[in-house]
Amino acid sequence: MAGLYFLAAAPHTEAVSWVSGRTDLLVAFFSLSALWSYLRYRVAEARWPLVVAYVSLALALLSKESAVVIPIVALAIEAILANGRAPTSPSWRRRSVVLLGFFAVTAAYLLARHVLFDSPIGTYPNFRPTLFRIANNLRVSSVRSLVPGTPWTPDLFRLRLDVVAAGAAAILALRTRLFHRREVWAVAVALVASLAPVLPLEISLVDTQSERFVYLPSAFAAMLVAFAIDGLPERRGTRSLSVACLLALNLWALVVAERNWAQAGSVCTHVIDSLADRLRETALGPQRAILLLNFPDNFRGVYVLRNGFYQALRLRHPDVSAQAPRVIGVSSHGLRSLQDEVTVRIEDEGTLFVSVAPNRFLARPPSTPHYAIQDASDTAFRLRLAQGFEATRLLATRRARVVPVGRPGG
Repeated sequence: MAGLYFLAAAPHTEAVSWVSGRTDLLVAFFSLSALWSYLRYRVAEARWPLVVAYVSLALALLSKESAVVIPIVALAIEAILANGRAPTSPSWRRRSVVLLGFFAVTAAYLLARHVLFDSPIGTYPNFRPTLFRIANNLRVSSVRSLVPGTPWTPDLFRLRLDVVAAGAAAILALRTRLFHRREVWAVAVALVASLAPVLPLEISLVDTQSERFVYLPSAFAAMLVAFAIDGLPERRGTRSLSVACLLALNLWALVVAERNWAQAGSVCTHVIDSLADRLRETALGPQRAILLLNFPDNFRGVYVLRNGFYQALRLRHPDVSAQAPRVIGVSSHGLRSLQDEVTVRIEDEGTLFVSVAPNRFLARPPSTPHYAIQDASDTAFRLRLAQGFEATRLLATRRARVVPVGRPGG
């Protein structure tokens, strides 16, 4: 049941559909393989599961540094599943040595990262840890490991329906045998531990942005969902109906999310192709440039041109690769519809007003030596060209295509 729910889980679209999310697929696969192999070793105490566990852990760490929590997860699982055995028992001592091997592999990895990159696990420069922020991020990431990002998810979050659901699950566990099952507690601890690397990160409640970070935790969340359904009374098909409803909701969300990914691919193609067409129409003189006033960063949370904009232009249209460095991108923003417009108004010589409302800029565009940004907001700004700077052409992205909008001073 847990495997079926994990397969249909809607919060997986970013990790599966986006090429940069493949590291999350790999770290989840090898992390779960390491834990499964360790559990096999607990049962049989054979050598081959142990070898697989160590190799899987090493590959998980090489896939992504978030796998550093796996030894802690394994230790917590062992402590919970030990079933009251004394730490001096032979089986406990053997498993302690095995777990020390897990920590040794992780320590070697962190040391290698420190030598190669001057940092064992990287830094989060914008993260200012406070108890409230950590608790809020834990709540958000826990919700997103189970629930897809939709326009309604923030409303459910504000109404604290997640807290109500957690309370109902706790009451269910207390009134059934779930509360006394050690494997339930082991999975719950594994979920919390696997969320630890995610706590400094912001995950969207509205769309798919950054949901790939909860791909591994969602595996443990799926197990808890299966335990909760198993704890329901089998009356008039209660369990079967619960499974059917959960699968139907997730499959519906998957269809919507995958449609957004397909449309985002079209947006990327249209923007790059239409920009190449504009470059072919333009003869760039010496010291001249083209100002691209806006371009989409994401389409409904699906990344479009956040990274690799100029590289994509060169790869798809090599004939304009020489002109690509002369294109100056001013601002990037989210896109909610393929028909979204942008307002560009030339107010006086060298001054333009740009609005992408109702969309919002990813960040307020900064000033550069070529132009100054004035009166910037989340949806609009004024741009004044620097004295002596001349742009050959002004372009803007409208309806997912790059179009000319006039000349500065014209």
